[in-house]
Amino acid sequence: MDTNNLQNNMAQKQSNGYLNVQLVGLQFMFLALYILVVVLSLEGGNSLNIAGVKIGEFDIAFILAGIVTQFVFSMYLFIRWNRTSYRIENNHLIVTSGFMTTESRSINLNDLIAPYARQSLLGKYFGYGTVELAIRFSDSPMYLQGVHNPNGFVKTIRQRANANSTLA
Repeated sequence: MDTNNLQNNMAQKQSNGYLNVQLVGLQFMFLALYILVVVLSLEGGNSLNIAGVKIGEFDIAFILAGIVTQFVFSMYLFIRWNRTSYRIENNHLIVTSGFMTTESRSINLNDLIAPYARQSLLGKYFGYGTVELAIRFSDSPMYLQGVHNPNGFVKTIRQRANANSTLA
């Protein structure tokens, strides 16, 4: 395999750990909602009327609607994660995302000012983080979320930008 081609074209999908943490957070949110419904249904004499829906007895339709909603959100998170990639080709960082329509943004590495990596506690454990990119002639930074090994990605961006600026 051609190592020069491999080094010149670095592609990366979002981290698996990033997807896992988002899905676990979603699961906990819905679990808390289910517990709330069950607790309200077990209180017996106290019934709660929310928008004309009496929640005092166990409402299986409410639980099923929650499960369907949870499934839809989980699929959305999975598809968004699966359809986002970051790659460095030649002298450009290319960010591709989207499901129904694909959006691709190309940024010259020499236009990036001080790329910075951040990791939360869970991000450190699962090996993902956010890369913040200040772009020359842009008022707002760009955030690449769920980057696997964000410090290594920033290091690669800096190395490629420095190598290209010394060649020019």
